Amino acid sequence: MRLYERTGRHADLARLLAAVPTPEDRRERLVLHRRRASVARTLGDRAGVVANLRRVLDDAPADPEALPEVERDLRVRGALEELRDRLRAAAQESAAEVTALG
Repeated sequence: MRLYERTGRHADLARLLAAVPTPEDRRERLVLHRRRASVARTLGDRAGVVANLRRVLDDAPADPEALPEVERDLRVRGALEELRDRLRAAAQESAAEVTALG
């Protein structure tokens, strides 16, 4: 994979990453979806960026990198119900983290 990045073969890398099965492990899923989003960004594939960041938020609703970008996209598209649900999930996750800290 790094060879594709070093040689600028980002479209090939995107195809390779798309073929990788979604891991069962949450952390591995987050890494994969962030990587896919990064490659999509390099390719100028806005829809691919947002789709993968939405998957990040499915596992980590308050992700500080994914949330603002997905929020912006949802506002532009007028997807207010999903926006409400995403923001509510982020707030609940943040509250749970604060509570866990004691």
